[in-house]
Amino acid sequence: MGNLGSATVRGSFGAKQADYEAAVETLSSIELDEITRDFSTSSFNKDYKIIIDYHRDFSQTKLITLRDLLRYMCTLKSTIPQRSANVANGREYPHVADRPRLQHVADVVVDALKEKKERFNCGMTRQEAYDTATASLQIDCSTKDNWRDRVLVSKVLKEMDNVVVGGVIVRQVVNNSTRIKEYTIEPEVVPWINDVDKVFDFVCKNVLMGAQVPGRIKRAVKKVVDIELFIKEWHFKDAKDQLRFNCRFRSHGDKNFSRREGEIIELPLHSTVGDLKAEVQKAIRDTYFLTENVVVTGIEGMEGVQDSSELDKCNSDLWVATGSHSEWKYEGGVDPLKLKCICGATNEDTEQMVGCNGCEFWQHTVCNHIADSEEVVAFLCDDCGESCGCIGFYVVSSSGGVRFSTVGGDISWRSFN
Repeated sequence: MGNLGSATVRGSFGAKQADYEAAVETLSSIELDEITRDFSTSSFNKDYKIIIDYHRDFSQTKLITLRDLLRYMCTLKSTIPQRSANVANGREYPHVADRPRLQHVADVVVDALKEKKERFNCGMTRQEAYDTATASLQIDCSTKDNWRDRVLVSKVLKEMDNVVVGGVIVRQVVNNSTRIKEYTIEPEVVPWINDVDKVFDFVCKNVLMGAQVPGRIKRAVKKVVDIELFIKEWHFKDAKDQLRFNCRFRSHGDKNFSRREGEIIELPLHSTVGDLKAEVQKAIRDTYFLTENVVVTGIEGMEGVQDSSELDKCNSDLWVATGSHSEWKYEGGVDPLKLKCICGATNEDTEQMVGCNGCEFWQHTVCNHIADSEEVVAFLCDDCGESCGCIGFYVVSSSGGVRFSTVGGDISWRSFN
């Protein structure tokens, strides 16, 4: 939702904006080295460490927390969408036509490195790499006429440090014996190490939502996931040549059903009242599922104004009247559910619920350990159950039987009759 420019408002299971922000801060401040220690026995820890070390070498800022890593990778994705095996991708070269030759130079150097490692188990100096590349491109180094080709080779060799080429990682390291910097290669253990989306997916599945995740991270993740309702944020450009309206709408005959956030409508100069109504109706239908067939019946303050009349004001807050909504706008019917769950939620949040046969208040099934696949025949909340000595008592039909159960476990099974 962040990519769509939206902000959170409130969520399921009693989650509030403050809970969400605190949870995001908890997850963002997790230290990368702390993850390495906490998951030292995990199967993914080796790949994780390779990913972190690799991107720390590339980043110009220190990558200490999970926030640092994700921000760096977002920047990486926006500037270099895919730092792939092609070292020419995403680079600023003066001659676009040279890019195939850049790749060719890189491939030649890597092939030579592979051969030398296989035969002599050693690296290659910069001069050796330069001579190999110029010979492959048939560049005559004795003349000044081909200076551009020599510059091209030098530029590639300069860039070849901590890059993936031909399925291997090329690094520049100092030879301990000769004290001269050499090019070396090592296997690319994580093939998708430069794929930003796959690294995001790897971190989410293993670090944030894996089986061995510590309790504090699990609780923070749950708070983030529980936030489900959103409002839109608008980022405006200069509107000197446009009319802009913030149109909030309420249902005709239903004063309790209205939207305070509103929809921002922009129209060209000299637009009419009819144009505004049509644009508001389109925006409401596109944005909210329950209003996909809504009809705009009028605009408060413009009663009696013809649709052909030209709009004479902008940047205004308007209330738009719409036709009556159908009863299914509330999950339980026309009347809102009375919600009072043990998680603290008091407002509807679209989660699956069960109603108490005693007080008629509703609670989340998941908060009462009732699976979504189970059909609840009767339910008593803690308060009502306490009065009859059956705290948390509920009856659930499952596979042709009836389960008499408490929060602590099943009491007995009986055939469904």
